[in-house]
Amino acid sequence: VIKVANTTEGPILVLNTAGTGCGKTRANARMAAGLSSARGRPTRFCAALNLRSLTLQTSRAWQKQWGVDDTEIACVIGDRWTQKLFDSEHEADPDGNPIEVEYESFDVEASIPAWLEEFAIRKPILKKILLPPVLVSTIDFLIDAANPGRQGNHALAMLRLKGSTLILDEIDSYDTHAMVAVLRLARVAAMLGADVIASSATLPAPVASALVQAFFSGARIHHALQNVDTPDKMFD
Repeated sequence: VIKVANTTEGPILVLNTAGTGCGKTRANARMAAGLSSARGRPTRFCAALNLRSLTLQTSRAWQKQWGVDDTEIACVIGDRWTQKLFDSEHEADPDGNPIEVEYESFDVEASIPAWLEEFAIRKPILKKILLPPVLVSTIDFLIDAANPGRQGNHALAMLRLKGSTLILDEIDSYDTHAMVAVLRLARVAAMLGADVIASSATLPAPVASALVQAFFSGARIHHALQNVDTPDKMFD
């Protein structure tokens, strides 16, 4: 567990390393709930996974294990395989703007505050993504929180990330190009004050070091915005 300042107010980074089949995914959810409880907040977290099938599997498993209904957990899947998610960064519409990816949402039915109804009419998926306390998604959706050029998807991903713990599952499974985008996401999460939990069966030192640096950079911005002093070294 790594904290960037000796305070319970700032974001916390957790590195969860254990062998395959040891229950890391379930432990991630328990830790996310524990971090929320320790701060006196309701449980709210986002789990980002790198495979469509694993995303659906995890959502179904958590729903069954916890006995939650369709208002408490949402599953969001991008319209392309996660390993190709960054190819779209080079696509553009006729005006030169990046093409906005559409997402599918499963399982959730929830009511939305009146002030958001007008936005929800134009983007129905908004209430399915923002309201449930637990979101399980392919990482391409949450990556947009760190991509301002994604327009509406950027705002939606940032709103979902704000106030949530971010879980990055199998952090070592991305290639170099994808890892840069994942690190940007970790930085934005820390900037928003969100705790980050990264899990992997194997966590190479370069990956861990890069993740810590990205998180530390975002946390420094968060503390500056909150007028909290950030030390030059991290506290364990």
